[in-house]
Amino acid sequence: MARLDALLLSVFGLLVLGDLAWLFVAAPTPWSVVGAFVGWYFADVLSGVVHFLLDYLPCPEHPGLAELFAYEGSRGEAEYEARRREVMKGLGPYGTILFDFKCHHPRPNVLGRRTLAVLVRPALIFGGIPGALAMNVLFATLPVPAPIIAALDTLLLGGVLSQYIHGTLHRRHNPWFVGLLRRLRLWIGADAHGVHHATLDRDFATVNGWSNPMVNRMFALCRTRGWLRDEGLEPR
Repeated sequence: MARLDALLLSVFGLLVLGDLAWLFVAAPTPWSVVGAFVGWYFADVLSGVVHFLLDYLPCPEHPGLAELFAYEGSRGEAEYEARRREVMKGLGPYGTILFDFKCHHPRPNVLGRRTLAVLVRPALIFGGIPGALAMNVLFATLPVPAPIIAALDTLLLGGVLSQYIHGTLHRRHNPWFVGLLRRLRLWIGADAHGVHHATLDRDFATVNGWSNPMVNRMFALCRTRGWLRDEGLEPR
């Protein structure tokens, strides 16, 4: 699994960062910077929408899932790992992603202990690699303007990294660049994200927080229409 994760990250990095390097080194234009900021904003929108969907969509009915969610012992011990393997059998990728995401509300530090590879793996497999390949084919066959390329690349990059950025919010010690990007307001800070954990019904965005006013309105609409209910916050 570690080798596969390294391969996925390498391929994604070459495809997306290669595009951005070509834009800003071989074909620089100020509009590409504008495009990159637009893409980074919509990556934040995407992170917020995915966040409230994973929070509120109900887990599939599955034996033992609610009991596993409420497990009170240490989750680092062999007993929990054995119980988890048994319960998760047959749940499937969709149910597993939903369950794991919901677990971070009562135990946010669990998310902070996960590695980069674990945090970005679902996004890479289901969106990052296919999206990067499709975009590179598009860029190679059609005269796509540089600002559009910059916007699409940063949108995809932010979408893939959103859960890693989320994880840094629940970790005491982070690499030096995390603090720098927070000071530049390019990554969301822990205090801003703390509003979400205090309320669970607002400020879902996890890339930079720029889009929270818009995402909050989108969530309120979904809740008013009855599409998302509080019952979905926990497995039942």
